[in-house]
Amino acid sequence: MTEFGIAKRSGGLAHDLTHTGAIVGSPAYMAPEQARGDSKFVGPQADVWALGVVLYECLTGRRPFTAGDTFAVLKQVIEADPARPRSLAPGTPRDLDLICRKCLGKAVGERYETAAALADDLARFLDGRAVAARPVSAAVQGWKWARRRPALAGLLALGAAVAVGLPPLAVWSQGRLTTARVGQERTAEKLRAEQALAATREQFALLETLRKRSAGRSPGWAADNLADLAAKGGVLTDPAARVAARGEAVTALTAVRLAPLPPLAAGGQVATARSSPALAVGEAKAVRFVSPLHVWLLDPATGAMRRQVATPPKLFNRNSSGQFGQDGVFRLALSGDGTAVYAGTRGGSVARWHPADPAEAPATTFAVSAKWVVDVALSPDDRTLYAAAEDDTCRAGRQTAGVGQAGRPDAGRRR
Repeated sequence: MTEFGIAKRSGGLAHDLTHTGAIVGSPAYMAPEQARGDSKFVGPQADVWALGVVLYECLTGRRPFTAGDTFAVLKQVIEADPARPRSLAPGTPRDLDLICRKCLGKAVGERYETAAALADDLARFLDGRAVAARPVSAAVQGWKWARRRPALAGLLALGAAVAVGLPPLAVWSQGRLTTARVGQERTAEKLRAEQALAATREQFALLETLRKRSAGRSPGWAADNLADLAAKGGVLTDPAARVAARGEAVTALTAVRLAPLPPLAAGGQVATARSSPALAVGEAKAVRFVSPLHVWLLDPATGAMRRQVATPPKLFNRNSSGQFGQDGVFRLALSGDGTAVYAGTRGGSVARWHPADPAEAPATTFAVSAKWVVDVALSPDDRTLYAAAEDDTCRAGRQTAGVGQAGRPDAGRRR
């Protein structure tokens, strides 16, 4: 049998020789390895391919690959799968269809090893026995197609992976987002609850402080309550707490408010003038038996000292046991204009000063009783001095000289 597809006119020229790797044969009957120029893989299976093409023509009346030019045919041989004979000739027996397609396998190993093996399978078909050719599974067909078109197969595989993997990924991602959102909502809810509890505690702590001050009535309590309400009233968001706070505010506003002042002097007695800004503070006890007994004249607005006056202390018999007492100022009185100061002492005398007279001699002292002088007072016109003693006597003295210089208190009568 002669293959005219590879026949050449012999001219005896060197360039007429077939070169290694050259494509030789009829394109429609060439095996894929021949069409690619892989001559080292060309063997008996290439003949099986050509026989398969002949069998295909016998079954369908046409070649498996047809095109307008040789290169298009070769491209189909290498890349395309022929239509199944049964699809073109429905009357083709199934086993014969399998034998024909096995002959046209793209890979060398998919075909019959030799033409004799093909003849044996055809004999089995004619005898009605089971043939060696088996249908190719869809998976294998897909694998073959992917090997022939790797770029397109990779793109389709990527698309399939995205189509298959994206929904579970989206579900997983949504689940994570939902879990995170739920966690954030729970954290925010817990924070709100803690803030509400802290606000409630702050409200009731403020109310408790206001109530304790209102009940105790310590100096300055009303001013302190009003100051706290002004500074911290914004925390009272509970309606019941607001009502209670209003009640405490009304109590503080209607109460007599005495605000505590800083200490002015270390004294035990105090007196003020009726019509003059004068304040006198007397020393309750002399520091020592021989130390002077002091009286301080202060500015009532600022507490600044204007003048300090003193008188010698007096030792006196405190009781019948012979014990001596420590002298000190027990009562003070200021004239209405603040020009004269009178001090009733524990030693039973009254001391008088004129603070506005810088040339005045030491204090003038009048003996009133052997007991403490427990009270001193001036008449409304400042011309009469009254002194009461511990022995239940009260003496009065009329002023006989200039303003602020009263007569001797002991010149009066016992009352």
